[in-house]
Amino acid sequence: MNYIDFNISVITTMYISNILKMDITFYSLFLIIYSLFDFCVLFYIPNPRKKSLIVHHICTILLTINTYMLYPSYSEYIYKVSSIELSSLTLLLYKKFKLKYIKYVSYVLWIYQRSFYLPLLISNIYSDILYNNDLSAIFFIIPPVLIVQLLSIYWTFA
Repeated sequence: MNYIDFNISVITTMYISNILKMDITFYSLFLIIYSLFDFCVLFYIPNPRKKSLIVHHICTILLTINTYMLYPSYSEYIYKVSSIELSSLTLLLYKKFKLKYIKYVSYVLWIYQRSFYLPLLISNIYSDILYNNDLSAIFFIIPPVLIVQLLSIYWTFA
């Protein structure tokens, strides 16, 4: 199994788990293990976005651990933030199969999820934290999500 096939399999499994709202413990552990594994693999394969992907994986791990362990009342956001990987999945499917309609679906999803969905989600997370007067959560949950958003902008225009 090559790297693209592996990522397609993992992200598909993750997305199905997300849709089915699998147990948050299992889902969080799955995200952490995948991120750690891919983090390590990135050191051995050529990838022009290696550094930014490593930062992305670190943010994913931090967000998952911080949310699950320190602020479990916000754990629903683990599902919501990770759902942006659907655009990554369609991009990988395009790279594998080279079907034009997948390419266009990938572009539309990428723009929607990175330009509209994630900024709105960040706003909702911030609002929930402020509403609950849980100000310390701002420092543990918001920064990793903001970094992922900034990476999304970088990946879109770089």
